[in-house]
Amino acid sequence: MKVDRLVFARLSIATLLVVAAATAKAEEPLPNNSALTIKGGAFRLAEDSQNIGNQTWKFGGPYWRFAFEGEGWIDVEKHVSIGGEFMRFSGDFRLANDPNINHMMEAIIVTARCKYFFGSRDDAWRPYLGAGIGIADALDGHGPLHGDATGLALQGIAGMQVRGKRVGFRMEYTYIAANVGDGEGRYVDISGHRLFAGLSFFFGSAR
Repeated sequence: MKVDRLVFARLSIATLLVVAAATAKAEEPLPNNSALTIKGGAFRLAEDSQNIGNQTWKFGGPYWRFAFEGEGWIDVEKHVSIGGEFMRFSGDFRLANDPNINHMMEAIIVTARCKYFFGSRDDAWRPYLGAGIGIADALDGHGPLHGDATGLALQGIAGMQVRGKRVGFRMEYTYIAANVGDGEGRYVDISGHRLFAGLSFFFGSAR
């Protein structure tokens, strides 16, 4: 419930910013060479009940996630950016038939990302779409997994940014597909979706 209220508050703030900036254009050219974004938000697993090691485990959530993303624009009009993202989350999960048996899972996802920004390079508000591909790693301490579980991670991205000259605000929805295994036949599906909010810092010259 607290997470739902937090998401609603972020969406409300983002809506106000969009209304204020939707028709705005910067009075001078904006620096668009590269950006660093720091963001956080709630993440919910697509499958909260999973069979691992012939036992059924229940995952809590939504989990809190944080991420760092760096990117650079590769075209003159600053529509296409290429970069990378580091993301981490952790949370508990419990044995379905004995809730007293629980473990903590930590997951790290590192991806290369490509995004397309709509509108003009100097617009204060720009929506974007993108995709990512990378590696996911999960570790559960003394849980059902035997060591690190790794696998391919895919992302679908939809978001928007509202910005000034050097600092901007972003709201981003991402779906992640990642089914990781420990090499001994045990798998955990850490696929899911998230809504992130964060601050972006822009670098470089205006042209």
